[in-house]
Amino acid sequence: MRFCDPFEVPTDNFTSSVAVGDVVFRLLKNQLYACDMSKPKPIEHRVYGLEKEMKSSTWSRYKLFYIGNGKLCLTWLFDSEEHCDMTVIACLKFWVRMCNQECRLQAVIDRCDHYLANGGSISLDCFAM
Repeated sequence: MRFCDPFEVPTDNFTSSVAVGDVVFRLLKNQLYACDMSKPKPIEHRVYGLEKEMKSSTWSRYKLFYIGNGKLCLTWLFDSEEHCDMTVIACLKFWVRMCNQECRLQAVIDRCDHYLANGGSISLDCFAM
């Protein structure tokens, strides 16, 4: 059986995907989408609620991780203004629910943590929380 990509959007170095059960979450161009792969014809759906946090960051590369118990972690890096030669790792923990009033998927933010790391050569591909 050939795998059919329900997102129908080409991936690049800025695309981050993670599977949680039957649902694949994909971050495309700073927007989060979800796709239930258990459906006969999977269709992607936009997940709302992260726009404010993502716009407040000047960093355009994000990584998405599944951290268990239905929670996801969106991470990004930025230079510390208070500590020279330090990088800040931001970790936004959230889960996704169906908002019945608006008939759309909504991210519910649990918390946002920041960690200081030595040096400016940290890559998003090389760290884990």
